[in-house]
Amino acid sequence: MLYRIEKLAPSQIREIYTGPAVRHFPADERKPVAAIEKLLDDGMYIGLGMFEAGRSTDESEESPLMAYALFTKAADDYVLLDYYAVLEEYRSDGVGSIFIKEMDKHLEGVHGMLLETEDIDSAADEEEYNTRRRRNAFYSRNDVIMSDIMSEAAGVRYNIWYKPFTGDIPESDKLRNTLSDLYNVMFKRCEDADITWNIF
Repeated sequence: MLYRIEKLAPSQIREIYTGPAVRHFPADERKPVAAIEKLLDDGMYIGLGMFEAGRSTDESEESPLMAYALFTKAADDYVLLDYYAVLEEYRSDGVGSIFIKEMDKHLEGVHGMLLETEDIDSAADEEEYNTRRRRNAFYSRNDVIMSDIMSEAAGVRYNIWYKPFTGDIPESDKLRNTLSDLYNVMFKRCEDADITWNIF
């Protein structure tokens, strides 16, 4: 499989957020487009795209998007994975694992990535429980470490995970402070949503 990973331009992030992301994430998980625009304008939102390579020799033809990752960025060079998806036609081929393992090479100056997964114990039913368990297993086998930190935002409880890009894993207090900074950056731009959050 030939592919390339590259940093997305703001225009590409907008195109993905108003296109594929609408299919991949339910409406109640998507922030207002205006909030994403504010984050982009403030330089606090970045993205990576994984593109298919080598399928065409026509340089004018755009390479198909295979997967994308959108991040909120804090001033102290950590990112929070906001949206992560593999496009339908590339699923079950290991694309998600390749992408998450290689993204650090394309995020220069970023020390590490935090991400959230919905708490398994609060799943509404067995199907949702199994979905969350599979998601956690995916991150575990791709070198993402579950921390002892949890958060709650908009009434949803999350486990907080961390993937180091450089150096060691920060202490819990550092992770809490970093997550607090990231939430402040992110939710401040969601003024209309009136989102409350807590870290514990």
